[in-house]
Amino acid sequence: MFCPKCGCLLVPKKENGKTVLVCSCGYKKKAEGSDVTLKEAGKKSKPVEVVEKEEKVNV
Repeated sequence: MFCPKCGCLLVPKKENGKTVLVCSCGYKKKAEGSDVTLKEAGKKSKPVEVVEKEEKVNV
């Protein structure tokens, strides 16, 4: 959800045991059941390929 005052993202925060959506501008909204859903998606990374291998030389 976005703040109706400034358009920034509303972040869930616990206040007095209840979840409230807050904004950095000071706007607060009571979170309702369907308002708060957090999802975290990760990116799959490819393995790093070594093109050249360093050789040890005993001198």
